[in-house]
Amino acid sequence: MTFNSYLDKFQNLRTGLIHGHIRPHKPVMILTILSLIENGKLSENKIDYSPQLLELFKRYFDLVKTKNDALNPILPFFHLRGDNFFHHKPFPGKQAGYKTLNGPGSVKAFFDIVQYAYLDDTLYHYLQDPNKLNKLREILIRKYFSKLTKEVWVLIKEEQEITTYETILKNGSDKISEKSNDKENRYRSAAFSRTIREIYDYRCSACGLRINLNGLVIIDAAHLIPFSKSYDDNPCNGIALCKNHHWAMDHFLLVPGKDKLWHVSSELDDRIPGCKDIISLNNRKVLLPQNQKFHPKEESLSWRHERILK
Repeated sequence: MTFNSYLDKFQNLRTGLIHGHIRPHKPVMILTILSLIENGKLSENKIDYSPQLLELFKRYFDLVKTKNDALNPILPFFHLRGDNFFHHKPFPGKQAGYKTLNGPGSVKAFFDIVQYAYLDDTLYHYLQDPNKLNKLREILIRKYFSKLTKEVWVLIKEEQEITTYETILKNGSDKISEKSNDKENRYRSAAFSRTIREIYDYRCSACGLRINLNGLVIIDAAHLIPFSKSYDDNPCNGIALCKNHHWAMDHFLLVPGKDKLWHVSSELDDRIPGCKDIISLNNRKVLLPQNQKFHPKEESLSWRHERILK
């Protein structure tokens, strides 16, 4: 299929239309995929329904939605197949079940049948060319988000900047200048948060909680030595925690030690039901990233452990 054919397809997506309003779900899903490709996060023609995709989809969707648009990324992930350039790869033996689907049903049920999505190989090849990717994106924005063109492009540029900082952090940079401007700090903070959530597989390193619902993430990226003291955004000065255990660590009720175990403040009383859950983590292993390169550094763990409430 020619490049111009894809330009035409992008302008004529089979979107829902309610009272003259074009549903934004399909164009937002395509914008998301284009950003993932552009920023090196989709290095092969294999589109997983991943936390990264869902988080970015939500960011675009929140920008362009109206009050009647519901956040439900599984719908465009399924229904884009009707536009004949987006496809699904069923598990072996599940092809017949896939062909009978009229909708995705639940996310779990759908991914019991489907492994991942993929684009036409020709389209994926075109998208490796930044100029062609931009032309396709410009057509998409002009057709579906003409009233928000400036805002969408601002978000696209922000994603590029955040990705640049993510690359810097993953390659071992650790310090940020106190003189950095607010915009740089915002990008760097977002990059730190995404990096920590990703390397910990969106899982709390204390209790193991892992929930990602339509891009709503329950896991925080926490600094071991606070950023205000260290200006250290190296991933090895970070740890992934659910909101409860993030609060507990910030108040030195629960800290990771140099022994890679959790330690609990003696201030907590196991007779109080709310304290029992935290106390039960005492001397339990910290759930660490698979890649040892990103394990917390000893000086950061020591800083926390030394300050636990007595």
